[in-house]
Amino acid sequence: MTTTAKGMLENFVALIEEFGLVPNGGRTYYTKRSQPPFLIPMVKLYMDHMEELKRRDPNVTSPSFAFDYITALEDEFQFWVKRRSVNVSVNGENVTMFAYGTNSTGPRPEEMSDDLNVSSNLKGRVKEEFFVDIKTTCESGWDFSSHNNEDDPEAQKYFQLSEKISDGIMKLMYDKETGSWYDYDFINKRQRKNFYASNAWPLWMDCIGTGTNKTELGLQFLSYLEKENVTTYPGGLPASKFENTGFAWDHPHGYAPLVHSMVTALSSVDHPKTKAAAFGFAQKWVDMSYSAYVKSQSMFHSLFVLRASQSCPGGVPQDDDAHCLLSVGIIAKDCGSGRTKAQPRIALEVEFILRVLR
Repeated sequence: MTTTAKGMLENFVALIEEFGLVPNGGRTYYTKRSQPPFLIPMVKLYMDHMEELKRRDPNVTSPSFAFDYITALEDEFQFWVKRRSVNVSVNGENVTMFAYGTNSTGPRPEEMSDDLNVSSNLKGRVKEEFFVDIKTTCESGWDFSSHNNEDDPEAQKYFQLSEKISDGIMKLMYDKETGSWYDYDFINKRQRKNFYASNAWPLWMDCIGTGTNKTELGLQFLSYLEKENVTTYPGGLPASKFENTGFAWDHPHGYAPLVHSMVTALSSVDHPKTKAAAFGFAQKWVDMSYSAYVKSQSMFHSLFVLRASQSCPGGVPQDDDAHCLLSVGIIAKDCGSGRTKAQPRIALEVEFILRVLR
């Protein structure tokens, strides 16, 4: 899988070298839209993994990916700095953040018929703003829903910029009263205090500001999850709590990448309660994926979290969707790391999924 992961990263680098960004998809009409800014964290994960392999086996070649492609990584970062920066005033202080957007006009080529139908009653500027808004939503990566080189001056520059953005996230998106992060509405200048699985992303990416206590923040966030009752679903973590919206990325659907980010966020907090909660989310998802696979011989793009250990009538089978299998495998490894506490069946499921991955 390391070869596959490296190949994917190299594909992204090639796209940056060609277009200056990681496009929203592999077709030319996507070049006005970016993917979410996850490439640099992905490279770090790959580098960390290869360093761990080298510690175990001295014959493994030292990873050099980040150094080989540092120019492309900087170009991609600069895309966000120059093309996706916004300034927001919070309590009299100016905060710079990144926001999804696009400078292309007209409907989405991949969904032209739908966009034209939905906007048929709109005119002029309002219609064009609708097209921009819908493509901006696509750039977020969230389908439609109700939502080591410290002496290097360049490294120091980006480190300081990351701290600034991280502090901005805490000022703009964190709510002390509930203990969670939320989407920020730039138009109405307020937080949208709804539960989405992505509320965990600042904790997942360690964007929790300077001078904060991660353990305290993690425990407060866990308390928020418990108050929202999202830890109690038999099938795991829902994408949101909005019901009957008609959108795929809302209740009652769950998605492996969202579970993975929540598991990683909670397990990164140094406290037994958050680690236990992370294990619980991972265990439920592995259990569901295993049961669905045994009954249908398919991996699922989404699962129906209202039920456990069933064939998941709300799930969408994706026989050719490799990222579903990979995401479940990553969660299985998270689950497997605590398998001494796991039920025998869960341990069996972990071994099964990891074997399929090999």
